[in-house]
Amino acid sequence: AQTGTIQGTLLDQTGAAIAGAKISATDEDKKLVVREVQSGVDGIFQVSNIQPGSYTLRIEATGFKALERTSLRLDQNQILNLGNVALQLGQTSES
Repeated sequence: AQTGTIQGTLLDQTGAAIAGAKISATDEDKKLVVREVQSGVDGIFQVSNIQPGSYTLRIEATGFKALERTSLRLDQNQILNLGNVALQLGQTSES
């Protein structure tokens, strides 16, 4: 299968890595969560082996507002690097 990867690094407002955050990728056409991963101790995450398409990435971490990135277009064999993704302090129920 010709799959792709969405990756990035989670940071707080001071630039420190956020470990253990939950990242879920939802296929926007099928309205289906296709993969869930956690960020590593260095804040890096990789959502691998997903089919080409349009995705919403939802990131949740304790003590931070949830963050959604929508309309992420992934092509075959593409590594879509979001770079540094900053989370804002707040309640997990906020987004």
